Amino acid sequence: MRRPVQWVERLEEGVRLEVRVTFHGTRGLRWQSRRSDAGRWVYDFEPTAEQWDRLARKVEDRYRRRAAAWEDVLRVRAWRAAALGEGVGG
Repeated sequence: MRRPVQWVERLEEGVRLEVRVTFHGTRGLRWQSRRSDAGRWVYDFEPTAEQWDRLARKVEDRYRRRAAAWEDVLRVRAWRAAALGEGVGG
């Protein structure tokens, strides 16, 4: 996938958290986040299960709009399962 996937979350403290996932071909991906009360990006943080789910939904949405390949969807699902310790079908 060429373009990064991005979204904004609202934390409990009312702080906005911007999340960005950059893809590196078929090799892997890189998670980045930045809180609105901190000026710097945090690179390669450990995403939550909810963040993995959101990434998977966003990539699936891109696939439906023909902006991503089906292989991208499968790759994200496999990376999610590996990161969360689930089976490939999980």
